[in-house]
Amino acid sequence: MTLRHLKIFLEVARTGNMSEAAAKLFLSQPTVSQAIKDLETHFGLLLFERRPKKLYITEGGQMLLREAQGVLEKMAQLEDHMNEMIAKETLRIGGTITVGNSILNPVIQEFHQKIPGVETFVCVNNTTNIETMILANELDIGIIEGQVLSPELLIIPAVNDYLVLVCNKHHPFAQKRLIPMREIEHQKFHLRERGSGTRALFENFCQRKHLKIHCVYESNCPSAIVKSIKENDNLSVMSIRLVEEEIQKGELHAIRLSGGEWTRNFSLVYHRDKQLNDAMKTMMRIVKTHHRKSLTEGLPMSILCGKLDAECAI
Repeated sequence: MTLRHLKIFLEVARTGNMSEAAAKLFLSQPTVSQAIKDLETHFGLLLFERRPKKLYITEGGQMLLREAQGVLEKMAQLEDHMNEMIAKETLRIGGTITVGNSILNPVIQEFHQKIPGVETFVCVNNTTNIETMILANELDIGIIEGQVLSPELLIIPAVNDYLVLVCNKHHPFAQKRLIPMREIEHQKFHLRERGSGTRALFENFCQRKHLKIHCVYESNCPSAIVKSIKENDNLSVMSIRLVEEEIQKGELHAIRLSGGEWTRNFSLVYHRDKQLNDAMKTMMRIVKTHHRKSLTEGLPMSILCGKLDAECAI
């Protein structure tokens, strides 16, 4: 028994005539007749008494009529609800805090221009928490600058980024072209919270170089860190994308690392079992357009270097 059987039964009950019901449903009369026979066989009782010019519904048919009407009404409601869900499709996007303070807003704006019918839910958090939310199916896709640990996630590098040390214009480092790497051990740092991709990359670098860093200020808010650096003679490390304006205005001074160890990517991440829909594919294409050939060209910078760095020997 299918919904089609019930729809045919309701029309036969309404018209009292199989030929008329067939015409209303744009079906052949034998098809309608067979559907009624299928139902009678399924339930083991007659649903109609056949007379030469009319069908008369039986007591069993009356019971089926009441129940069938309820079933079809419920199905109609279900279809309406599902259509509403399609109309209100929402793409759940996670962005790390650096991403949220740099490329995320223009990405979301462009997405709504391309697919105005799809709503977005955006969560800005650190890499660790974004990974957790994707694994829990609380987010569809993430844009992160760190690394994920779970083998259940796929990560696709999409946009280039670069970390720099920053200090205010009064800091002694702002007056130097070359800064020996060991000198940063004597500085106080204002850093992102643990769990952020920026913090992890910098701490891993310091461990490899056997550098001991003294953190005196920790925040998950890049703008708060920028403000604190402007007002204190300390150092921070962050994405060049977050401080370009301050560097150009001379409010902050940037120090790049000799070599490419602080070059990184903003990456797209999603569950490997996730079926990519049109909204996700569009989002991924938009994110990739924010790749830039050079992030440091034209910006005045000092160089942080070790004894063996050729660039620092010039």
